[in-house]
Amino acid sequence: MRGVLLLHHNDMKTLLLIDANALIHRAFYALPPMTDSKGNPVNALYGLSSILLRVVREMKPDYVAAAFDLPEPTFRHKEYKEYKAQRKKASPELIAQLKVAPRVFEAFGMKVMSAEGFEADDVIATLAEKFRKEPRLHIMIITGDMDTLQLVEGKKVEVCTMKKGIGETTIYDETGVEERFGITPAQLPDFKGLKGDPSDNIPGVPGIGEKTAVTLLQEFKTLENLYDRIRCDKELIPAKTYAKLIEHKDQAFFSKYLAITRRDLPLNVTLDDLAFLLSVDSLKSLFESYHFRSLLLRLQESSSRGVSNPKKEEETASTALICSAFSAIPHTELALSCEDGRLCLTNRKGAFCYIEEDHDVTLLSAVYADTERFIAYDAKGVIRWHMDHGVALPRISFDCMIAAWLLDPEYRDYGLRALTKRMFKKEGGNEYIFSLYDAQLKKLVKYELMHVFSDIEMPLIPILATMERRGIALNVSQLNAVRVRTETELNDLERDIFSTSDSSFNINSPKQLSEVLFTLLKLPTKGLRKTPQGAISTDAGELAKLRGAHPIIDLILRYRELNKLKTTYLDALPKSLDAHTGRLHTTFNQTGTATGRLSSSDPNLQNIPAQGSEAVEIRNAFVAEKGFQFAAFDYSQLELRIVAALSQDATMMNAFLEKKDIHAITAAEVNGISLSEVTPELRRQAKTLNFGIIYGMGARAFAESSGLSLHEAKRFIQKYFENFKGIKAYQDSLIGFAKTYGYVKTESGRRRYLPDITSGNPKFQAQAERAAINMPVQGLEADIVKQAMINADTWIKEQNLEETVRLLLNIHDELLFEIEKEKVRNVIAPLRGIMEQAFPLAVPLVVDIKMGDSWGSMQHL
Repeated sequence: MRGVLLLHHNDMKTLLLIDANALIHRAFYALPPMTDSKGNPVNALYGLSSILLRVVREMKPDYVAAAFDLPEPTFRHKEYKEYKAQRKKASPELIAQLKVAPRVFEAFGMKVMSAEGFEADDVIATLAEKFRKEPRLHIMIITGDMDTLQLVEGKKVEVCTMKKGIGETTIYDETGVEERFGITPAQLPDFKGLKGDPSDNIPGVPGIGEKTAVTLLQEFKTLENLYDRIRCDKELIPAKTYAKLIEHKDQAFFSKYLAITRRDLPLNVTLDDLAFLLSVDSLKSLFESYHFRSLLLRLQESSSRGVSNPKKEEETASTALICSAFSAIPHTELALSCEDGRLCLTNRKGAFCYIEEDHDVTLLSAVYADTERFIAYDAKGVIRWHMDHGVALPRISFDCMIAAWLLDPEYRDYGLRALTKRMFKKEGGNEYIFSLYDAQLKKLVKYELMHVFSDIEMPLIPILATMERRGIALNVSQLNAVRVRTETELNDLERDIFSTSDSSFNINSPKQLSEVLFTLLKLPTKGLRKTPQGAISTDAGELAKLRGAHPIIDLILRYRELNKLKTTYLDALPKSLDAHTGRLHTTFNQTGTATGRLSSSDPNLQNIPAQGSEAVEIRNAFVAEKGFQFAAFDYSQLELRIVAALSQDATMMNAFLEKKDIHAITAAEVNGISLSEVTPELRRQAKTLNFGIIYGMGARAFAESSGLSLHEAKRFIQKYFENFKGIKAYQDSLIGFAKTYGYVKTESGRRRYLPDITSGNPKFQAQAERAAINMPVQGLEADIVKQAMINADTWIKEQNLEETVRLLLNIHDELLFEIEKEKVRNVIAPLRGIMEQAFPLAVPLVVDIKMGDSWGSMQHL
């Protein structure tokens, strides 16, 4: 029976017996975390209150008792120390709510009861026994487990169990118990005596399962009769079963003893003592204290039932749309998405509705209470919506956008409608989310992508959402001072450029600049690249080749550098500040690259320049909150360490294992000299090649970046691979794999498809080969950093440090934290250890740490 508890027995009165602890546990684990204005957890209290409102409305009880377990050991614990010993210790959030839960029942006007040395089930059993002979009284027990089913008696005593969270219920009368178990309610303790009960750690008879236990009880009725009969005639049952029963006879009877609910507790209470009358004022006060706005609305509707108020009905219809759209449609799964700032809810049948700004969004918690599984399209956007609207977050297990990206990382349009059209050849959106989910889940399993999806990308989503919402502080006045100085220098440079060229033109126009440089000033064009339109390129890299040919070149390059800083950062960053928080809030893009690397936009905080005096001043404008300090954790030479580990090249691995300078060793190996003979210039060239090799850099590109001639560059690369044979073999194997299978993959399973690897077009094939070499390295690099973020976030939460240790930014291989100054020394070492142990490489991961009050002033620890 789903969504409805019970039709009221109009011709009888109802005694409602509630297993309070069971309901509170169900509510706690069914609902996402919620807190009141003081930060206290309240999700279990909210769920409990919601259940009780529904119970009162649908069952209309005349008498109510809520039975609680006490924290002290019961007689069962004292006689059997292993009783329920396997159960995990309740979380502090749950314990805190259990302590105040009696207030909820009392506010409803319900009698709260408990008995020292006994469980809530024993209190319920005693009350049921005490009043079961009362004429015209129906007894309903509400619980979250099956222990009280042994109390069922015809239709006189029934049990309502909650399952699948708190939204689906089943009513058991005597017939229902027999249909479910094949035995009567009175036989359930005997059943546990044979089979045991893992949930309570009751042992039973080892080797006797449910089917055998039911078969025995159907024939022998009780445990006592079973043993009496087989003692006289062991041939009545199979030999193996007989042996088990005889060997564990004492354990069987003891298990039955533990399973029997006690019905003889000395409870001094009359039926009149349990009389129930809904206390509206007390409930209103309770709900207001916890800010349960949606429950206040439901309470108001219940208390004013039968009174016509058109205006109120209109308001209720508007705010209750959220619940009415789904409460009438059975659902255990919901798909969530955001569109135009609105949240959209879709059920498995494709029915969906939008949550408008004028709706009471707190009603969502009631909808979510009936939901077992949440999936989403753009889970990060959905999480941000819930954060911004102050609604408790659902636990999202699947994101169709992330799945689409993992399955096809080269595809660039991951919009919901585009995905629907691409996969199903149909126009549509939200109504197809579950269809996407079903198809994508199968493909993720088929292509062995579930690890990277479930263990890396999905756990990362709420972390990124929190980082985006948290933002980073910016000292605007400091940035403005840099902007004023930059504008002054730009004006001076413009004047000098015009004077040097003896002409006025738009310096930012490639066409006009080309005419001045190559037509008016007649600068040499040999060796300069051309644009696709055939004009001589004036890109910074090409102009750098002309340094020394004319004074105007250095002026233009400096002008471009400063103009980019001004337009991209000095002008734009202050405009990006959030008016409410006063902080910059970037967007982290999970689906922005084919390798798995995160990107940043609006504004891009991963590309804040680091070199040059102006760049340092810009970074200095990013400041830690008062009382906090920045700490940057940067992986040292992560890509090279990954190459060494994956290629198993002995020379490179030894360099990292022995903590030597890899670039100096490379220079020595390639040039055939000793380490002491390596000059800074040779080391620079080796460093360029080390990193270039990762990207499949060719001789021409290496010549341009290193300053070597093409001949020298070719010789350098040849010598490199002669000395680092493992790297060459590894890269050749990657290209071979890609040509055979059409893709490459990372150690974590991430894939990139390379259809051009066998295209026959030399240009496209070369690009694909470079991607084949680069992707397994960069992809693993991305996954290591992401795993470090997940592990760090988990540790921070476990240590209850969310407010004092804040992850702000990911800048490629670096994580920037904002840490309370008093906590810095205590958390630096653990965070470094977490990052260095993020992934088991064959060479050690090393993390460098810098600290400071601003981003630009940080110093190495």
